[in-house]
Amino acid sequence: MARPEGRPAAAPREPLRAPAARRAVWSREVGWFAVIGVVSTVGQVLLYWLLRLWWPPAAANPVFLLVLTVLNTEANRRLTFRHAAAEPARAHLGAGGLFLLGYLVTSGA
Repeated sequence: MARPEGRPAAAPREPLRAPAARRAVWSREVGWFAVIGVVSTVGQVLLYWLLRLWWPPAAANPVFLLVLTVLNTEANRRLTFRHAAAEPARAHLGAGGLFLLGYLVTSGA
């Protein structure tokens, strides 16, 4: 069947992987996600504690959240979701929304 004029060709599909290969990729992604989450949480505690030596909580809170949000997003983009098609700007824009949510929650607490 011929493709109608003006209609773009379908995007090539990702090759099908064997179930074991899919499980290995999924296991690697979950592992990296967990490691990055733990390291980010420890980093948040340490950075907040360090900043609190010089700044009041209202100043330390957005700084440590911003720094760790950017680092967490980039680490997950490069290590966990390296095969995702999302561009860096889009990933960081989404993380910016999470930063605002985190800031509102932690400031409200």
